[in-house]
Amino acid sequence: MLERLTRMFRARLVCSVRARRVRFESLEDRNMPAIVIDVGHHFVKPNTTGESVDISVSSTEASDPLVAAFSLKAQVGKGGFGPVFEGVQFGSLWNTFPHDESSSWDGNTAQGQVSFNDGLDAKANGSLVEFKLDTTGVHVGSFALNLMATAVDNSSFFETNGSSAASVILNGTVQVLSSWQNHQQPTDANGDGVTSPIDALYVINALNTHGSGQLAPQSSGEQSDPTTIQLPVDGLNVDVNGDGLLTPIDLVIQLNCLNKDNCVSEPAAIAAAPKPADPGASGATGVITLPPEDSALPADEPTQETVEEPALPDEESAVDPPTDESPLPADDAYTADDEEPAFDEYLNELFAMGQLDELIA
Repeated sequence: MLERLTRMFRARLVCSVRARRVRFESLEDRNMPAIVIDVGHHFVKPNTTGESVDISVSSTEASDPLVAAFSLKAQVGKGGFGPVFEGVQFGSLWNTFPHDESSSWDGNTAQGQVSFNDGLDAKANGSLVEFKLDTTGVHVGSFALNLMATAVDNSSFFETNGSSAASVILNGTVQVLSSWQNHQQPTDANGDGVTSPIDALYVINALNTHGSGQLAPQSSGEQSDPTTIQLPVDGLNVDVNGDGLLTPIDLVIQLNCLNKDNCVSEPAAIAAAPKPADPGASGATGVITLPPEDSALPADEPTQETVEEPALPDEESAVDPPTDESPLPADDAYTADDEEPAFDEYLNELFAMGQLDELIA
């Protein structure tokens, strides 16, 4: 059973690699201006105020236009449940020369304007803006963080003559970390600084006691949904992959760490689908945006498991031992005859090192 779970987890990894490669190659194939804002993926703590999210801009070519001003339009999630803005501060880029700035925020949207004085301009390189987010009441989830196609229009740079400066703005995500995850070493369930068999035992005991399901918020003062798993206030960090669920996948990650030294050193990113910009929207002139990844999860909802987890067998149930012919999900190209997928490093590291060509060919 454990081997079958591991094979299913690897199959999902392969699908994710393929989706990322398509998006990565599409970036390389585009003839893009070199002024780029890549909002990126940011981790913030659950149920906390004053969480910082820093956004930078880069411009690498001598032919890139200099910028004199920036109009900020930002949105996190779609409103309702999720993080909210509680502050906006423009970054060090604008300290190059004297400048004027203003900003405002309301719930999940923020706006601002900043411009150099006396007709001055500068290279668009460095810290662009810092957001302060309030995650009070949000205990886990991944939410889109957009500077394009927001409810309050699109962000854009301007030159000294007032024309829009061509740029690429890639929307990103904010991930609220699970309160039941060890954020320093996710496989270390008891927090003693090492991953050992005792950590796996804690997850096994939790699964045997509660089964699989959504974990209730880690809070001593809230009335939790009775359909969620209620762990003790001093419960251990059993949400190894940080998705807000207790499932056999959490155990698989720990066992893989123990068996192959493939230990998770930091929380894994959980994607949210960035909302694409409307090419005809006001302020979109000269701005290029990319479509969301096909495999991304919904942008405005807490992340939920997207596949049904196999039920753990009862002690008296008869389970056939896994074989090399055990079927994998139909959409996956991996078969028992393929070379065993590389599984000793995380997806981004493997992809950056170019070691996944054979796995996703």
